[in-house]
Amino acid sequence: MRSIATLLLLLQIALYGANQAQKRKHYTLYATEIESHGDLVLAKGDIVIYNRDMTLYAKEAVYDRKREMLTLKGDVLFFYQGKIVNRSKSLVLHLDRDTFDASELFMKEFSSDIWVRAKRIEADKNNVILRHAALSSCTPEGPDWQIRFSKGHFHKDKEYMSLYHPRFYLGNVPVFYLPWIAFPTITERRSGLLRPKIGFENSENLLFIQPIFIAPSPSWDIELYPQIRLDRGKGLYSTLRFADSPYSRGALTVGFFQENDAYAAEHSLKNSLHKGASFYYRNESLFTKYLKENRYDYKDGLYLDVTTLNDIDYINLRRSQICRRQTGDFTHELLYLRLWRLCRCLHALLYRYGEGFQRRHAADAPLPAIS
Repeated sequence: MRSIATLLLLLQIALYGANQAQKRKHYTLYATEIESHGDLVLAKGDIVIYNRDMTLYAKEAVYDRKREMLTLKGDVLFFYQGKIVNRSKSLVLHLDRDTFDASELFMKEFSSDIWVRAKRIEADKNNVILRHAALSSCTPEGPDWQIRFSKGHFHKDKEYMSLYHPRFYLGNVPVFYLPWIAFPTITERRSGLLRPKIGFENSENLLFIQPIFIAPSPSWDIELYPQIRLDRGKGLYSTLRFADSPYSRGALTVGFFQENDAYAAEHSLKNSLHKGASFYYRNESLFTKYLKENRYDYKDGLYLDVTTLNDIDYINLRRSQICRRQTGDFTHELLYLRLWRLCRCLHALLYRYGEGFQRRHAADAPLPAIS
């Protein structure tokens, strides 16, 4: 996962897994000096504390056996399964309550190069709160870009993250500000609203599309595309996508668009109602999958792409979903003003790389699959 949410989640798992790890096994501690005074264990010097999953380094450590509280001070370093590194001025773990807090924190997840620097972090089982923080993937000293925010709240149980007063910087120059932004941290398919689209196209004036994604199963889903063209009419397209085997998938699309009477009369349209249906299916192993042995690497398949319609505007209006409209020999680009565009850009930045965002650019939803 290449996201700040994953970075926080890994830290959360590591620190709260410490309580369970403590119950399963003891930590090993090395230090230059170790003293015991009643319930307190004091360690000084080059301190190393580790178990199977995590390693901590510090200059000074105090463990309160009665309160089950471990306090680390002085260039605290924390590694968890080689995935993250946390450096802070001080770190306090309340093992009995599964909470921790740290000051002057720096975190980095190696696989994505994302780092976070915060004045303070507080966390429990379901929440991580960062205060006066910044994040980037550039070099920590003088990053080319960064996002600074006064407060960040990662809701692990509700699977979303919210940033308060985020500011996007290029170098040291602020270029964009939002009072608040929130985005989900889930990666699996979920039902819900997709990114809406607003555009202008010639005399059709304002165009609004609000896609709806329904995913009741990993192997099939439905996308609904209700659309309104202010001076022209309204319509609905829907697509059922399915994967019936690891080698095949398909899609069934039906739709209609109803023209306003005035628009149909003005343009002398043959049909005021445009309707149609299309079916797509591709199977790359129709019969060979039943062969016990395929010594000669035989291949077969089935490809279907069938459309029925009452006129070509059924396709023209459907293609507007992907920002293009065909009319005779001319192609008119829709000028789309995408709602939440800047928010989605910030979302892609927070996820470090935009592959997932770019892959879902056309449909905004992953394809069905059979594992």
